[in-house]
Amino acid sequence: MAITLDKYFELGEHAEHMHPTALSEYQKFIDDLNQVVPLSTITDEDVKRLLSGLDNWIYLDWLKGLQEWLTKCLAGNSNKTPSVYPGELPS
Repeated sequence: MAITLDKYFELGEHAEHMHPTALSEYQKFIDDLNQVVPLSTITDEDVKRLLSGLDNWIYLDWLKGLQEWLTKCLAGNSNKTPSVYPGELPS
């Protein structure tokens, strides 16, 4: 079953455990992303169909980096937040 991309970027209960500045920057990042890509209408199946080869690899690598950044932003993480910015969208 296809899932819209906005569901992939929801933090859920993890939001309350994030560094406050990082959480604010993440929300701004998602707002910016939503202006480029309508997250509530594009599904994971759409992405699989539209991206192939190198573009798909770049997208997946970017998602991995975003996930790693989010993990580092959790309160209590011994590494703390390396940056309050989630990074740039792949072009």
